Amino acid sequence: MRLFLVLILLFLISCIQSKDPESSAGISSEPWSDEIRVLRMELMEMQKEMSEQKEKIKQLEDDLKKKTEKCECPQTNLREIESKEIVQTQRKDPRTSEGSTRDLPKDDKSVIRRLLIPPTPSPSSSPNISHRIAFHAYSPSDFKNLALHQSLIFGRVILNQGNQYHHTTGIFTPHVSGVYVFYVQLVVSSDGDVHTELVVEGVRKGGHFVQSHTPGGYYNGGGMTIVHVNAGDSVWVRLGTQRGTNFFGWESSFSGFLLYEEE
Repeated sequence: MRLFLVLILLFLISCIQSKDPESSAGISSEPWSDEIRVLRMELMEMQKEMSEQKEKIKQLEDDLKKKTEKCECPQTNLREIESKEIVQTQRKDPRTSEGSTRDLPKDDKSVIRRLLIPPTPSPSSSPNISHRIAFHAYSPSDFKNLALHQSLIFGRVILNQGNQYHHTTGIFTPHVSGVYVFYVQLVVSSDGDVHTELVVEGVRKGGHFVQSHTPGGYYNGGGMTIVHVNAGDSVWVRLGTQRGTNFFGWESSFSGFLLYEEE
């Protein structure tokens, strides 16, 4: 719109110049000569701005074209890359092949470095439900004046995953060989110090100590033991010392779980 107005002004000026003999002869006439000069300067400025705008528009078009070219990624190429990654993952898995990434072509190695989908987990990596072993029992059945090496039978069972703990005998007998974690918690009232033992097949594997400060008071003790147990072995808790009287509170407990399986 602005350019159109300028063109109209130029046309009027040219008409005036053709009718004015003084202006055609080069004689300046006031005030027309100053106005024409101003209009010419404005026209030059507008032409300069239009040229700059054209350059900016061209630059923006070039940048947009470059970005569009970089973003082009056909769907067929993406599917080909994903299929290569799946094959490469299977080759790399030592459980399915003896090969490694060093045995593969250079192009296949580059596919691994830019994985787009996670590898599918092997079915063999899923946990074996039959080997989930854990138990927790409390409240000793025989709780008063236990004899030396008498077993503590924790009769109230809260958890017995795998059914490996026997609440009538207080013995834990796993059917899976492995490393197990056992914890014994004792609440005792006695007229002397009390020692208990965690035994596996009659062999002492861990000890627990409760020190009595005042006769008639209840004191807390216990501890954790990590030990290897074979399938079919018996694990239980027994009294390790016998000095005077002892009285085990119902809060005393025995618990354990399979840490990991071993052959």
